[in-house]
Amino acid sequence: MSVVHKPYIGLDCPLGVSTYDLLQDLLPSRGLGFLVGEPGACKSFLALKLCSSLAVGTPFIHDSHVIRQTNPYTGKATGAYATLYLAGEREVGLPHRQRAIIKSLEMDYGIKGIEKGLPIITYAIRGHDYNHLHIDIPPFIKGAKAQLEGMGYPLRLIIIDTLQSALHVPAENGNTEMQHAMNQLRNFAEQLDCFILIITHPAQTYGRGGSYSLKGVPRGATSMRGTADIIWYMEKVGNTDIHKLTVTKGSEGYCEGHSFFYKLRPYENSVALVPTETPPDKTHKGINASDVQLTMNDIGVLKAMEVTHAEYGYVDAFHGDINIQSVTRGDVHTTLKKLHVEESIKNNQKPRSDSAIGNRITRAIERLLEAELIISDQLEDDETYYYPSEPWVEMSALIKLKFPSVNFAKVSFL
Repeated sequence: MSVVHKPYIGLDCPLGVSTYDLLQDLLPSRGLGFLVGEPGACKSFLALKLCSSLAVGTPFIHDSHVIRQTNPYTGKATGAYATLYLAGEREVGLPHRQRAIIKSLEMDYGIKGIEKGLPIITYAIRGHDYNHLHIDIPPFIKGAKAQLEGMGYPLRLIIIDTLQSALHVPAENGNTEMQHAMNQLRNFAEQLDCFILIITHPAQTYGRGGSYSLKGVPRGATSMRGTADIIWYMEKVGNTDIHKLTVTKGSEGYCEGHSFFYKLRPYENSVALVPTETPPDKTHKGINASDVQLTMNDIGVLKAMEVTHAEYGYVDAFHGDINIQSVTRGDVHTTLKKLHVEESIKNNQKPRSDSAIGNRITRAIERLLEAELIISDQLEDDETYYYPSEPWVEMSALIKLKFPSVNFAKVSFL
């Protein structure tokens, strides 16, 4: 057994523990964390943005996000730090990406004098045996640390990109093996007084519609999640060049639950991520006194109801003297899933699961009823039927009257 710190009592801090943050209230100075995301979510680009922010002190998040936090310095680097980047894949592209980051620093922040590069040392590492970490890894990490500190930049961050490529753990889902590997990495972080950020892919769940990612949950043994001090989840926002970072775990309150946005911009032969404002809100507020709000998902469900009515025959419901065909929840589910899958394939996105679509319909029906766009009726067979407060053919005009910001004809089913 190895003792990392001497005993301490009560509120005293353990000897040797750093009390500062690398990024104020966002990234602790020592520990272990995960950056999780699907392939193509720009995880490596975000990691390089983090490296550059720590090196020269440029903001890691947009000012519009900072001012909403309790501390106005949230996300700001607390010093000038170096990074060791352990690349398990595609390390040949890192120089291009670093040049793009440097151009971004010059053009977006006016930083000069960094033409020769940032204090980032890159090592290519492939399938390293987790049982030999304590033998092979420390020597070259310590060598890199000495080289960087000789340049005036203390090594405070180690990035492993990606866990699956860099390290070989025979039983990825085995808590014993993975906990052993995580413990060794945490010991390195303690010994070197740095933070280790591990890039990995999300866990998968399987349903009738195929496999789906679990947002913010790293792939592998559950012990990984328990070991982590922070977990960041990276994803692309629709078909835009905007990417969202969400803190799904933040020990000691490191912005847990908060999201930050980045825009992908081209520089020279590559691209770089730069912090950006939150995309425009997709919630639509009604103009009547009830202040009802609808999301684009709610309106997509309403559109699916209209399509369902057009494709199938249903029980007639009467609204005043007008005969309006109603729709059932089950058939709306079938229609919405079909439309959603078609649009997802067209836009090269992974479709939602059956349960996600069901939850979406449940929430939408509640708000559509509140907005008085639809009416419900329960018939003798105990089935609930839904029909519009005006005939379906007049729905577009009704939406325009109550929610003028919505173009009902161009609603997405994603």
